[in-house]
Amino acid sequence: MLNHYFLALLVTGGAHLALAIFVYLKSPKKLTNITYACYSAAISWWSCWEAFSITASTPATALILWRLNHVGVIFIPIFFVHFVMSLLEDHERRKRRPLIWGSYVGGIVLLALNATPLLISEVVPKFSFRHFINPGLFYPVFFLGWIAWAIYGLILLFKVYARSRGALRNQLRYFCWSMLIAYAGGAPNFLPTFNIEIPVLMPFGTYAIPAYAFVTTYAIVRFRLMDVNVALTRVGLFIIIYVPLLILPFFLGKSLQSPLTVLIGSRWWMIPMIFEALFSVGGLVAYRYVRQKAEDRILSVQRQYQRLLVVAAEGMLKILDLKKLLRRIVGIMVKYVRLQYAAVYLQEDAGGPFRIQARWGDEVDLPQDFDATDALIHYLAASEGPVVTEELKRSTQEGGTRKLTRMAERLARMKASVVIPAFLKDSHMLGFL
Repeated sequence: MLNHYFLALLVTGGAHLALAIFVYLKSPKKLTNITYACYSAAISWWSCWEAFSITASTPATALILWRLNHVGVIFIPIFFVHFVMSLLEDHERRKRRPLIWGSYVGGIVLLALNATPLLISEVVPKFSFRHFINPGLFYPVFFLGWIAWAIYGLILLFKVYARSRGALRNQLRYFCWSMLIAYAGGAPNFLPTFNIEIPVLMPFGTYAIPAYAFVTTYAIVRFRLMDVNVALTRVGLFIIIYVPLLILPFFLGKSLQSPLTVLIGSRWWMIPMIFEALFSVGGLVAYRYVRQKAEDRILSVQRQYQRLLVVAAEGMLKILDLKKLLRRIVGIMVKYVRLQYAAVYLQEDAGGPFRIQARWGDEVDLPQDFDATDALIHYLAASEGPVVTEELKRSTQEGGTRKLTRMAERLARMKASVVIPAFLKDSHMLGFL
């Protein structure tokens, strides 16, 4: 059992160290990335030092390692809450700023206590551990505060999810539940401190931390919208199908070692190795088959309206009247992609304004035209790509210019989720959807 604890903790440490580096390098100036990288680094610190603490050679060494371990433990919920607060609107973040600064002050006080027997009094053998801590006078208070701050962060995260819209809401849906599962899997690591052990959940619950938190966070950073579903499906199926098949021969070999030794002697290990090879191939075949079926089901709606769009596009080639064509485009977009509304703006004369030519869907207060010098026009022309309002809004919260902030607010008032520009071959912007 001790080997499983050691392995689970090292996997957690390695995964979160890689995650911290990845998230930070993705955008090193954004508060969201900085705080989440610190949160992941704290988890990595905790798990690695605990792995070495429970396997230390002497109690004196173990005590030093446990106190190093608690440096990370102390700051895990503090960094987590700070990360969640970075997702809030500016005014809400300012309102809660005293809370986060107070938590950092509390963390510094706990660091001082961590160097004394008031937090960790001693280390002793417990359950399958060589060395585990006995709590000091202030440890129960610290533990209750740790749980309370983590729960506060989770509640705040679910509130952010409930208020969010569009791509951010889709991403946070997975992130919220993965964080909940990760905390449920990791929190039992405290329990041996109070002479409690939960079979199966300890140590296997620790695997939930890298398995869910790493995959979901990578999906949120790397993928957009429906791709999150696909990424989680692939990794989830891999864990469910492939990992048990790779572990099974190991347990079979351990349990059948004696009879196998009687049958074939010292080369008994060849039998589980053969099964390992067979299960590896079989697991890969099974994983690919189930993955394809699952992805077909997930993407069935998208593929259906993509086929309809292709058919509609072929029909558009027969329409020669521009007004009818544009109205057909917005109508098809609303109907098949299930939008609330769509509108097309075109520039009729070089240097002139971009005027609305066609619209379809719910009544929204849209401007009749955009001046050629408008900030949105300059932004679309410079980026030569679509503008996603949620992403623009998030970037302005992390220190964007006043012009970008006004543009994000304007798009939000128009209830515009995406703006897609259209260019001629000479890179002249013709209009936008």
